[in-house]
Amino acid sequence: MSADKLFLVTYDALIGRTKEDGADHAPVELTFHVVVKAASREAVDDQLVQYSDRGFVAKVTTVAELADQVAAEDLLGLMEHRKVLRVQRV
Repeated sequence: MSADKLFLVTYDALIGRTKEDGADHAPVELTFHVVVKAASREAVDDQLVQYSDRGFVAKVTTVAELADQVAAEDLLGLMEHRKVLRVQRV
């Protein structure tokens, strides 16, 4: 039995409705990350959820295996506000 590995999963989400859907405000695009423990890249897919409705759409954009030694600063850098939250101009 192989040891579990860590995978970094990146999601892009669109929160809100477009003006064509009757929204007063522009939707917001959000990037967020989760770490998944799995035996293989294929096993990661069994754990992922991609959700969609008229006001919220989340899609997996990347899945990357993490190295054995990942610095906390590297992971915290993924959460910098200016990098993960953007207003859509649609």
